[in-house]
Amino acid sequence: MTTPTGRRWRAAVVLALTGTLALSAPAMAQLDDIRDRIREVERDQKKTSKEQSKVDKRIDNLASDLDHTSKDLEEADRKLRQTTARVEQAREDLAAAEAELAAAEVALATADWDCREESDYDAVWREVRSRLQQEYVDAHRDELDAWVEAHA
Repeated sequence: MTTPTGRRWRAAVVLALTGTLALSAPAMAQLDDIRDRIREVERDQKKTSKEQSKVDKRIDNLASDLDHTSKDLEEADRKLRQTTARVEQAREDLAAAEAELAAAEVALATADWDCREESDYDAVWREVRSRLQQEYVDAHRDELDAWVEAHA
């Protein structure tokens, strides 16, 4: 199968050989220059096409990376919102527990105060403490006197 470019060349050769195309030497030189520039443009087009293909592949890769990154960010954001909601719920639960504990603490302190007052706890405590201290001093009188004498 003959390509259009091949047919053109063949036609140009036939015309040149049959004398139909009578070009002067400067015209032939210009034609050669034009052909050289066309070949150069075609090489540049091939090079540009290859470079464009590489750029397109890179763009596809970056788009894929961006898609994955976006999905990862969306998942991280979803998890962060869930965690934040759990933290907020825990804070609310803690505040409620602290309020409940504070009320229980007040009730316990009030009951303790009332019980101490009703049972005369402080007076009994002072009396028992004084008695026990005196018993200790009496039982260890000699040791205590020796210690005082040694450190006086």
